[in-house]
Order: sequence, then structure tokens, then C-alpha cells
Amino acid sequence: MRHVTFQLAPRNGELHPFDAVVRDDPELSRWAIHQVDPVAEEGLAILVEFDGPVEKLQRVVAEQSDVVSSSVTESDDGVFVYAHFEPDEWLRQLYEVTDEYEIFVDTPMYYTGGGALEITAIGELEDIRAASLALPDGVDLHLLSTGEYRPANESLYEQLTPRQQETLRAAVETGYYQEPRRVTYQDVADELGISAGTVGEHLRKIESTILTGVLPDAEAPTPAP
Repeated sequence: MRHVTFQLAPRNGELHPFDAVVRDDPELSRWAIHQVDPVAEEGLAILVEFDGPVEKLQRVVAEQSDVVSSSVTESDDGVFVYAHFEPDEWLRQLYEVTDEYEIFVDTPMYYTGGGALEITAIGELEDIRAASLALPDGVDLHLLSTGEYRPANESLYEQLTPRQQETLRAAVETGYYQEPRRVTYQDVADELGISAGTVGEHLRKIESTILTGVLPDAEAPTPAP
């Protein structure tokens, strides 16, 4: 069993009916696609994670004519949009490829800064190669890594939420934890396309999780009501 991680850049950067609208809005950021499933005979259901005002996302999703039903939910980890929509033929072919081949797509699928998706496919190499050749025209693939598939273990990093992992990676890569520190929350925020306040909130939660896990017999404090 192999894993292949690659970036997939679709036509016009659109992977669901409201993708283009969100992409061009400075208040909204796309983070990840958590799930895509067939619904009824022709529909698809998608669960997408965003960062931005809930009210604006509700309006954006509701205004799309292809969306049959939807809901927008906010949690400590982000804003999640569930939408049942009627895909065009191109999108249908794209999402049905994994059903035709014996491969598994590891979710979430993360958005990159350029709007592509970073995807890890798991299966036999021949099946993954065949699935990549069956993708519809208008898709660019860029291979990132491949190797033997091994299920993830429960490391401290894996105890972080996907958004926290993304923020920590950006903080380390921009030099936030170097000494002397010359990088601010705003520098990390610029890298991620979110607010400095959101970066600070994520990093405080990350540091609490990691430091509690490193210290022997430490227990996390009970959150204040």
C-alpha cells in the first residue's frame, strides 16, 4: 500500500459552486474540504472549512443556484459549510474518479495559497496512476511525495486540529520561534491570509496543548465558563 501526495489545481480554481465567490472575497479564506459524498441520483454533498464571517458565508452559499440545501456552522476550529449541490458534468467526473478505482483519499484535503488542493491518495501505485490519468481535462497535478503508507500515530502534532497544524507550520516556516524573535503575529497572519488575532488565538491553544503534553503528569486546566 502506497501513499501519493500531490497538489491538484482545477479549472478556474473551482471545486464547488461557491468556490469562486469565496476565492475573490478578502474577508473569506478557504481551508480544507473534509468530505465529498454522492447524494440521491445526481447530487453531491460537500463539507468545507472556511475562515471568515458566518453571515457572509451564509449569504454566499444561499445565493448559488446549484445549491439544493446548505447549513453553516461555527465552532472553535473554524466555520464549516455543508452543501448539497447539483454538479456539472466536469465536477461529477472529478469527484467520481475515486469511486471507479480502488484508492482512498485521506481527508481533509487542504487548500494551498494558490487555491489548489493538497491531496493524499492511498492505494496500490498502479491504481493511483490509473486514477490520475482518468481525471477530466482541465486539471493540473503536481507530485509532492510518495512512499509506503503507515497509519499516523498519536503524536503531539496530531493532537492539534488541522487549522492549528497549518498555523504552527506557518509560524515555524516564517521564523516566529527563532531567537531573537523578529517575526510577529501579523507576519504569520500575512502568510496564511487571516487576522493577527486569529493567529494569536491558535498559537496560544497550540502551546497549551504541546506544553501540557510534554510536562510529565500535567493536566490541562478546565476552560473558564
